[in-house]
Amino acid sequence: MQLFKYFFHLSNIGFLDTLQTMWVYLNDQFVSEDNAKVSICDLGFMRSFGIFEFARVYDGKVFRLSDHLSRFFASAESLGLNSPFTSLEIKELCLQLVEKNKMVNMGIKIVLSAGLGDFGPGAKPTFAILPASLRPPSQSLKVMTHIYERFLPSCKTLNYLPAILARQKMISLGFDEPLFLDCNRNVLEGARENFFAVKGEKLITAEEGVLSGVTRAVVLEMADVEMRTLPYDELKECDGAFFTSTVREIAPITQIDDLYFDVPQVICDLQLLFKDKACSMEPLETPFTLPQFL
Repeated sequence: MQLFKYFFHLSNIGFLDTLQTMWVYLNDQFVSEDNAKVSICDLGFMRSFGIFEFARVYDGKVFRLSDHLSRFFASAESLGLNSPFTSLEIKELCLQLVEKNKMVNMGIKIVLSAGLGDFGPGAKPTFAILPASLRPPSQSLKVMTHIYERFLPSCKTLNYLPAILARQKMISLGFDEPLFLDCNRNVLEGARENFFAVKGEKLITAEEGVLSGVTRAVVLEMADVEMRTLPYDELKECDGAFFTSTVREIAPITQIDDLYFDVPQVICDLQLLFKDKACSMEPLETPFTLPQFL
């Protein structure tokens, strides 16, 4: 029954309804999306100085929100940003946003920028929570490697310029996504995804130099995974590969450069296990209640 619910909602993947008024939370109040305005002098706009999280809503419930918020506050601390709300307060705001927008199977984005300033954080940061569309899932992916190591890889910042340019290049060459390697040609991650290789009965993923993805963490819970350095040349000995992310969930990779892969059964099993986790989660509960004027 749970898998039926999952596939039913998957067939109705969430796109923002242009006929419906969508609500966002901006700084200290809920406003309609059309009335949500941020200064062009905001450092998030001017210098990409900020952080964000992208969580997934399944059947009206936010998946692994506590994990997303743990990373959100760790990222904020790394950049010297102070959130105007606690974790419990943000959870309550997310619940209210889901309810106000009648969100079933969509994304939810939490953003914190440095606010108004010149070259450092302003006195008051800009904070927002907004609904987000989900693109249809891919059956499989073709990726091309690219040398790039992200600055502050454990921090989910607003600066995606190198990843965007790399992805545009890969798409122009007939691929779907880039796969980043470090300067020693060790496999790291995708532009917005974590990477796993399948080698016999083992799963392998990078231990350092990558974002600690929430979906990645779920895979680490579900399977026995080797977290270690993965040289590019070792991919020739692998039986399969996949990306993980909040949007893609678990997405098989069938081509890396000129290497081709089948989809091993272990990837299919992980997809089913993940779907079961997504459908069986309990509604988020928090004792915190926001003041009535919010």
